[in-house]
Amino acid sequence: MALNTPNSAQEVDQRAKVDVQRELQTSNPFLKNSWLGSIITATANRIYDFYLSLNITAREALPDTAVENLERWAAIYKITRNPGTQATGKVAIGGTAGVTVPKNTTFTSSDGEIYNSTAGATVTYQNITIAELKRAGTTATLTTPEDHLLASNIPISISGAYGSDYKDYNISGTEIIVTGDKTFNFAIAGAPPTPATGTVYLNVTAASVPIESETYGSAANQTLDTTLDLQSLIVGVDSSGGVDYGALVGGEEQEQNAMMRRRLLGRIQNPVAHFNVSEIESLAKTIGGTTRTWIQEITPDVGQVTVYFMRDGDPNPIPDGAAITEMNALLNTIRPANTAEEDFIIGAPTATGINYTFTDLQPSTSTMEDAVTESLEQFFAERTEVAVNVDADAYRSTVFNTVDTTNGDVVTTFELAYPTGDLVVGSGEIAVLGNIVFP
Repeated sequence: MALNTPNSAQEVDQRAKVDVQRELQTSNPFLKNSWLGSIITATANRIYDFYLSLNITAREALPDTAVENLERWAAIYKITRNPGTQATGKVAIGGTAGVTVPKNTTFTSSDGEIYNSTAGATVTYQNITIAELKRAGTTATLTTPEDHLLASNIPISISGAYGSDYKDYNISGTEIIVTGDKTFNFAIAGAPPTPATGTVYLNVTAASVPIESETYGSAANQTLDTTLDLQSLIVGVDSSGGVDYGALVGGEEQEQNAMMRRRLLGRIQNPVAHFNVSEIESLAKTIGGTTRTWIQEITPDVGQVTVYFMRDGDPNPIPDGAAITEMNALLNTIRPANTAEEDFIIGAPTATGINYTFTDLQPSTSTMEDAVTESLEQFFAERTEVAVNVDADAYRSTVFNTVDTTNGDVVTTFELAYPTGDLVVGSGEIAVLGNIVFP
C-alpha cells in the first residue's frame, strides 16, 4: 500500500492550523509570531521529520527499492557487491638488447594514471621469419606468425626480400603502425611487386612489459598506442613506450547499486538450483564487467550447454581470450561431475557489425547526429541477443524516438539507405553497431 505522505513541512503546518482554527474558531493560528502559531509550526516540523523517516523505512523494507539496506538484502541470498578491478596489459618499449625493465617499474600516462610492471622484462633482439609481406600503394603490411606484442612507432628492420624487384621491402629503422595482434603497416618507397618473395625476416629490439594499474576502475583502461612514460629513467631503455594491441583492459568500478539490485532481483525471481540457468548466470555476473549472458541448453547437441557473455562497458564488448579463460575457470567450479568439460562450452559470441547509412536526418545538426549515435549504441548494448534477429521496427523506433538533449530537438524524419529490413543474425552471433554515415 502506498504511503500518502505530505510533500513538505509547510503542508503539515497549514493543515494543522486549519484544524485548530476549525475547532477553536476564536483563535488565529495564522497570526505571525503568535504563541499558538509557533507551537503548531514546531510540532508540524517534527511530524514531517517522522514522515520522512517513514518513507525511508518503507523504501528499505523491500529489495527492489532498498538503498542503505541493499547489501543486507543481497547478503540473505549470498550476493556480495563486485569489487573494483585494475586494468592490466602490456607496454612495448625499445632500448638496448639485454637491458632489463625490473618488476615494480612505474609508468605514467598523460591523464595521470599510474601503472606498475608485474614482472621483469628484458629488451631482446628478435629475428622473426614473417608469415606475409605485401604492399598497397605506398603502404606495406607485414603479418607475423605469432602475436608481435608491439606498439606503433617502435622502429623495425626488414631483411631477406629476394630479388632486385623486391629490394624496397628491405628497410631499416622504420617506425610502424600497429593494425592487429599479428599485423602492422609501414611506409615503403618504390613499387615492388606484392607479395614479397624469399625468406623475409622481421628484426626488432624491444621488451614487452606486463603492467597493472595502481587504481581501480575504467579510467585506468587504455587503448592501443597510448604513450606510457617511465617515472624513473633506466639506462639503456627508452623513456617511454606504447600500449600494445591487447590494450589495457579489465579496469572496472566497484559495482553500483543499480547493477547489484538487478542481480539480486534476478536471483529472487529465478530461484537457483545446482547448475541451472539461474545459477550459471548469477555466478557469471560476479566477474566485474560482465553485463549480459546467454545460457543455451541442448546446444550444440543433446547433453551439452553453451554459455555466451558480453562486456558492454569495455572498448570491445566481445570478450577476449583472457576474459573467456577467467569465465571458464569460474563456471567450471559448478560443473557437475557427470558433465564432461567438453560438454560445457563457454565463449564469446561472434560480432556481426551493422553499418548505418542515413540519406536524410532532420533536424540535420551535429548534436542530433551525436544523439542518434548514442541511442543506437544503447540499443545494441541492451536489446540485442545471441542468435536472435533484430526487428527493423525496433531499431527504426530507436532512431525516431531520439531526443537531442543539447537543445531539446526530436527527430522529425529520417531515411536509411542501409539497413532496410530485419537484421539476420546467425547461430553464435550477435549484432553490434558498426559505422554510421550521416548525410
